[in-house]
Amino acid sequence: MWVNDAGTWRQIQQVWVNDSGTWRQTYTSFTSSLVTFTSGSGTVAVPAGANSVVIEVWGGGGSGSSGDNPLATGTNGAGGGGSGYSRSSYTCSVGQTISYLVGTGGPGAAAGANGQSGTASTASSGTLAITTMTANGGTGGIVDGAGGTGGTASGGNVANTTGASGGNAFTATPSSTGGGGSPSNGVNTNNPATYGVGSSGSGWSHSTIAGGGGLVAFYFHA
Repeated sequence: MWVNDAGTWRQIQQVWVNDSGTWRQTYTSFTSSLVTFTSGSGTVAVPAGANSVVIEVWGGGGSGSSGDNPLATGTNGAGGGGSGYSRSSYTCSVGQTISYLVGTGGPGAAAGANGQSGTASTASSGTLAITTMTANGGTGGIVDGAGGTGGTASGGNVANTTGASGGNAFTATPSSTGGGGSPSNGVNTNNPATYGVGSSGSGWSHSTIAGGGGLVAFYFHA
């Protein structure tokens, strides 16, 4: 806030008023803040000075599958699917809380095995009432077959998008594998997306890595 002090404009950080003998703060400046969670569950509280929050949610990515035969064509790994993505915007007041749960990436596949699905991330009401936001995990890739499908999303009042599918196994050439699918990029973080990404498939006799873990982000601003 700016005030004119005898012809000179000055920026002030706080305004207090005397209300029948009690001093009350009526204005405070606020620097926007980003709070992110990459594991676990809990609640986050609205900081003093914030009156709006943008919530972004990504689930866990699916894991890719492994190839199962070193000598034959058509025995390669497919990529895991990317997670869903949900975004909402709400007005809020200091001290109100929002609950969150962060999903995990699908565990890596053993040699010759299919990939596994990631789990969902959510944001839901604490003392601030919101519509529950859910970003589902991507599914795992299939040995010799299709890539995992992207996770769906729901509950966002701004955006709900489905993640990209993983790449199919290339059946013409042994050791040619499918890449992992990606979720939608975020607005305030995860851009380009690194959380919620599906992992790639692998060639014969090789295990795959886990899908990317989920993310829940809160961007508080005045």
